[in-house]
Amino acid sequence: MKVILNKEVENVGDKFDTVEVKEGYARNYLFPRKLAETATPQALKELEKRVKRDNAKEAARTDEYKNLAGQIESSHVEIKADCGEGGKLFGSITSMDISQALKNLCSIEIDKKKIVLSEPIRTAGEHSATVKIFKQIEAKLKVTVTPS
Repeated sequence: MKVILNKEVENVGDKFDTVEVKEGYARNYLFPRKLAETATPQALKELEKRVKRDNAKEAARTDEYKNLAGQIESSHVEIKADCGEGGKLFGSITSMDISQALKNLCSIEIDKKKIVLSEPIRTAGEHSATVKIFKQIEAKLKVTVTPS
């Protein structure tokens, strides 16, 4: 049975793909969860319109996200933490701490799951973090940890 996927389905296909699946899988899993619809000629025409509309929205969002990436790269986050001898922290700085500091500094809300640290920050000094904004748009963020 040929179906059009409304969302990405693992091991089946991506959003807006037209795929061949077994009838029982489509009827019992994909259709009840609104993950797919039958690939009729009318649905295929509608699919073309949806793809064009989605691409236009994505292009507009991409520009916004590139501006956000530039704003993040130009900002410098400073976090104060308790330190012991040699600049070692009592604990570590997490992506949640960085997200909160970015929100307080620049009024930019970034989900902590989108902030990637190469290794946990456990020492005072300057570090960097990668912020995954949208698909392949990333920004490097400078994080300075100072003893309090």
